[in-house]
Amino acid sequence: MQNKILIVEDQSKTTDIISTHLEEYGYITEICHDTDELFSKFKAGAYILMILDLELSNTDGLSLYRKIREMDNNIVIFFLFEARRHCHEIFTLFPIWSFSNFFYKPIIARELIQHVLHSLDLGVEKTESNGRASYSY
Repeated sequence: MQNKILIVEDQSKTTDIISTHLEEYGYITEICHDTDELFSKFKAGAYILMILDLELSNTDGLSLYRKIREMDNNIVIFFLFEARRHCHEIFTLFPIWSFSNFFYKPIIARELIQHVLHSLDLGVEKTESNGRASYSY
């Protein structure tokens, strides 16, 4: 398995920000803007992590989450959502989950990337010198 991360989000600006930051750390990102794209790309074991918008325009994100879990029970999933809409639902469905896997919109890319790196336990550090980035593994 490669260091592939699947981003499922219907807002291009958000996917561009997330994928740019992840690619700086050496990850390969694939983007899906809707469920048709998701199910044409997704295969169990193909990705180390998925970032899933719970508010895709053509589906309910929580139902989508259940379908993904039926296909791959091992993938790490991070959720993007608007706190006002989904907090009660999420706390009800995931009462014992670590809420470090949930990110409010609009996202703060730096925080999301830190959680991805921590979750994957790679201990990657990015440093910059003279305008050039370098990575320590």
